[in-house]
Amino acid sequence: MGPRSNALLLAAIRSAGAEEVDFRVPDGWVTAASEHGGGVLNATNAVAMLQALATKKGAPEGGVVVATSAGEEFHGAKCVVTVGAWTSKLVRSVAGLELPIQPLHTMVLYWSIKPGREGDLAAESGFPTFSSYGDPHVYSTPSLELPGLIKINYDGGPQCDPDSRDWASGGGDVADRVARWIVEEFMPECRTTSRAPTGRSSGSRACTP
Repeated sequence: MGPRSNALLLAAIRSAGAEEVDFRVPDGWVTAASEHGGGVLNATNAVAMLQALATKKGAPEGGVVVATSAGEEFHGAKCVVTVGAWTSKLVRSVAGLELPIQPLHTMVLYWSIKPGREGDLAAESGFPTFSSYGDPHVYSTPSLELPGLIKINYDGGPQCDPDSRDWASGGGDVADRVARWIVEEFMPECRTTSRAPTGRSSGSRACTP
């Protein structure tokens, strides 16, 4: 969702074949859904389950062997390298190529839900995963991982060196920008007295052109 004048939003709607839906948003905004049957996964649990099932089914060894600096070895038919914010450094060290990929310091923010409103923001009640293309660009998933909390994040962050990030304050004013969005725009269901997230953790992402 976002302003009808936002070119990125309109391009996303066209490429996804999304349909406009009836949702309460500011005047001049558009709301569209691209996947009515979508869902939310806990990524950590999903990966652990996939690994356990592969082992249970006798996933064969062989093909590619990856050795870590800790002395561990991983075997597989193929190796897919997903190093995120470290992509440019890895490609530079292995192939001598400079890729236009910029590491960003991101923040994962969890916000308290007002008592009695927890069910409204849960997946079971139909609360969607969404991306708001306004200013700031914010995205969210239903309340799922932590009871009474909802994840609402800023889509981006300041540029950084992934090996020398300031874990305490490297995210800049990201939390403040999201707090203002919650209080002033869309999410009065979240507790707003402190204007601060209940929980936060630092992360990183690779921004491609």
